This record gives sequence, structure tokens and C-alpha cells, in this order.
Amino acid sequence: MARLERGALREALLNEVRAVCAEDGAEAVSITKIGKRLGVSSGAPFRIFPSREHIFAALIEAEMDRLNQTFEDIWSAADGDPLARLSAICQAYIDHAWKEPAMFRLSFSVSAKAMGAMKLQKLGEDVYDKVRRAVAACLPADASTNQIETRSYTLWSTIHGHVMLRMTGQMDDQNIEITDAAFVDNAVQSVVNSG
Repeated sequence: MARLERGALREALLNEVRAVCAEDGAEAVSITKIGKRLGVSSGAPFRIFPSREHIFAALIEAEMDRLNQTFEDIWSAADGDPLARLSAICQAYIDHAWKEPAMFRLSFSVSAKAMGAMKLQKLGEDVYDKVRRAVAACLPADASTNQIETRSYTLWSTIHGHVMLRMTGQMDDQNIEITDAAFVDNAVQSVVNSG
């Protein structure tokens, strides 16, 4: 195998870790084994990433960056209908989760703050801020900050919970027949029209 340059090794490592996560979960990631699969010394990966957690942070950062850009595109392309924009953001979140479920699960398995990953923490704040602004745009102009915060959190946790329950199959035995689009519509309407 040809010797990988630093930039190529970084991408190869990220791709291999992504593949292992998709196949066997994040717990199965062994940087030493991945280094062997790539034909590099056991220390080579650690010259690029000091730890397995740093590799995870880089993968999560890429996922959050992609989600943030998707939300920005929705926000920028809005046709002026706040409910449609909010629904599109919620649907995009669900679609994002289903595109790469392993990376989605990894993204929510650790806290950026706990990891000390400041850029990742900022990305998370940017993503959530777009949700908050979209919710605020659907509420009356005199809605309080507390109302906006509470409804944003309620909607976000509802959409996230739906994804996690579907992804883990924890509701499969309940025979609940609802499409993601119908769920999003119901959740958005419930939050926007509550109290």
C-alpha cells in the first residue's frame, strides 16, 4: 500500500471510523485496528488525532456543519411562510438522521461542551438558533422569550425523540402508523398553537 500523506491519512481515518460506526457502532472503533487496515503504524493516527474522541469530534463536526448548512439553505430560501419553513427544518432534521443513522447517533452520544470541542459547541448553538428563530417567526409578535424558548425546546425534543424511537425500534410493537411528514405537521401545529 502506498504511504498516505497527512491530509489523505486524515480523510482515510475519518472514512474508516465512519464505516466502523455504521457497521458495528462507535464502541467498536479501535484506532489501532483502523491504522492496520490502512497500512500505517499504530502511532500514525495519533499524530493527526490525539485520541479516539478527537476523531469522533471531527466526524460530529462535519455532520453538524452539514445540518447547519441545510437549515441555513431552508432559512434563506423561505417563501415567507413561517410554518412551511419551520416544518421544512423539522423534516430536514429527520432526513438528516436517516441519511447516516450511525453518524446521527454518534452526534448525540456525547456533549460538545463536555468534550471541550468549542467549534462543535458553536455549531450546535447555530443549529438550534435556527430552530428558535423559526419557532419565533410562527408565534405572535408579543411572544415572550420564555414562550419562544419553551416551545422551541418542546418542538426540538419532540422531533428528536421521534427520530430516536424510530431509529432504535422502541415503538415497533405499538403499531403506530404515522409518516414523518404527518408527524412533523402534527408536532409543529401542536407547538405553535399551544396555550
